[in-house]
Amino acid sequence: MTRLKKAEEALRRSEGMLAEAERLAGIGSVSRDLRTDEVYRSGGIHHIFGASREEMPPVPENFLTYVHELDRERVAVRLRETLAKGAALREDYRIIRPDGALRWIHVEGDTAKDAQGRPVQFFAWLQDVTERRQLEQKVMDISDRERRSVGH
Repeated sequence: MTRLKKAEEALRRSEGMLAEAERLAGIGSVSRDLRTDEVYRSGGIHHIFGASREEMPPVPENFLTYVHELDRERVAVRLRETLAKGAALREDYRIIRPDGALRWIHVEGDTAKDAQGRPVQFFAWLQDVTERRQLEQKVMDISDRERRSVGH
């Protein structure tokens, strides 16, 4: 086997392991070259959003169409600030998947800067935290009921 074939095989194995890790963790990643606006979304992103690569092409900000209308402006503003200033991004928001399911997303992102301090690359990971949010709400509901019960 040639070195090229071995390298290709190792790359395929590595990509497969990354895809499986993303699936198990419920995460995905996205990167964007801010000089060319080239966007890359991992398979995990498409899984989280419930949209194929064709339904969600690698166009900057097209993911905003999936963001819940009550969160969309806030997310858009935070993303613009992050990309313009090169600041870190940490945000929770809701999306509506094509099948109508509402999901909660947690995103953490950051930018790399050039020698002059200008943002040139954005990278983020996203995680579907819907189940965690639902459990937190159940705990809050139980706590409220207990507090009211003790109050009576």
